Amino acid sequence: QVHAHIMAGLVSVALLPLLVILWRSLPALRVFNFMASCGAAVLIVYVGYYSLVVPHDDGKDSPRQLMNRLADFAADGRPVALFQPIERIEGATSFYLQRRLPVIETAEGLTRTLVDKPQTVVLVKQQGQLDLSEFRDEALLPYGSATYRYVSGKR
Repeated sequence: QVHAHIMAGLVSVALLPLLVILWRSLPALRVFNFMASCGAAVLIVYVGYYSLVVPHDDGKDSPRQLMNRLADFAADGRPVALFQPIERIEGATSFYLQRRLPVIETAEGLTRTLVDKPQTVVLVKQQGQLDLSEFRDEALLPYGSATYRYVSGKR
């Protein structure tokens, strides 16, 4: 796993000699050339950092894995739904799956859906007060600081 603050420090240390050379050559250069060189160095650091470091650091904060798993269930012909989703998860389904999924708002609605249509897979944020022991766990995935479960009908 890539740690962004460590990589930023390493990049800064690596570019420090370049900036010292640019600063020492200031008397021989015109100010415009020096400023252009500094601007180019900053741009290179910015592009490098956001191209190499940030994409690897974003994996734990991206709902892509959750949505890929939902897409796998949908590709198998199983209906999928969301249980009390946060706005970010609901938006991610629209973005990654290119459609809106049914939303179940109550525990009774969740039970009714899974009993009436046992093939349905529902994405549920793991919560202490919600008893899902009577349903089958299809998968368990971490997302941010929470854990999400994919549950379907009777065991």
